[in-house]
Amino acid sequence: MTALTASAVPDLLRALTLLRPADDAGKAAIARLCGIEVTLLAAPEPVKPPPPPSPSIDPPKPPIVPPAERTTPPVSTSSEGTTSNKVEEVPSVLVPDYTESRQVPDWLETIEPFPEADGFIAIQAPEPLLVPQWARGILAASVATFSEAGTLDVERLVRGIARGILWRSIPRRLWPTLARGALVLVDRSDALLPFAADQEQILEQICAVVGRDGVQVLDFEGNPAWGAGTGSQDEWEDFERWRPPAGTPVLALTDLGIGSGYGIRPVHPAMWRAFADRLRRAGCPFVAFVPYAPERWPEDLGPALHILPWDRGTSARTVRRTLGKALRLPGGSRS
Repeated sequence: MTALTASAVPDLLRALTLLRPADDAGKAAIARLCGIEVTLLAAPEPVKPPPPPSPSIDPPKPPIVPPAERTTPPVSTSSEGTTSNKVEEVPSVLVPDYTESRQVPDWLETIEPFPEADGFIAIQAPEPLLVPQWARGILAASVATFSEAGTLDVERLVRGIARGILWRSIPRRLWPTLARGALVLVDRSDALLPFAADQEQILEQICAVVGRDGVQVLDFEGNPAWGAGTGSQDEWEDFERWRPPAGTPVLALTDLGIGSGYGIRPVHPAMWRAFADRLRRAGCPFVAFVPYAPERWPEDLGPALHILPWDRGTSARTVRRTLGKALRLPGGSRS
């Protein structure tokens, strides 16, 4: 073997980097030119996979142990009487139990199976809180306000003439009207989740009664004074931003905080009383539909808030008994 010079290895590395031979024979030839003798080893022969088993030979079947011959393997104990930790081999063959305790009972032969269903089984939706045949009349009576659009008020006209009053307009009788539209406040708190479908039904029905252009819908959570809006809760603003014009009735679909608690932000009745007073000063009558019995309604909410039961027992007569023929504007018109 010839002695290697100091530059043999660096020269070989530089030549391999520049020339980049494709196989080991080329690398060995470059090494010999640099004075390094390289011996190539023969490539190992590839290992041939074993031949597949003949399909004519069936694999051995495990023996079937009859139920009578099955026994629990004994637990070996040591000379001191303690149980040994040695793991015993468990048989891997599962044998069905055909004893009398596992037989099919006789009464099963007398039971008729359920009929096969044709396609999917339709699940009936729960009944709405308001009777559908009465809903239009209930909502119309809930947001109607008095307006001097009725017939000529002859008695009032004669009394004015007798007193020498100079009429600037012809007096007419007060008449319920939906011309002022409505503002609907929908409580989206977790306590009202069971009534979400009813809220959507009422929104559709009130738009059909009043007219979609005359209805404004705002969402809130807990109390509108905390914020209300039409989009995401992050975009809600102070209610003063959405306050309707004077004379517009406000209808709230809420529980007035009855269901608050258990992780839900509590709403004190004084908050609703203060909110109702704000609407009264703005000239807007306020009505709330509450899905709980009157026994659970908060007390001392003040005269500015009218509460109607939101259940199947409510009718247009119930609304008229609570509100009269129509809502009176705060500071009010006389009937």
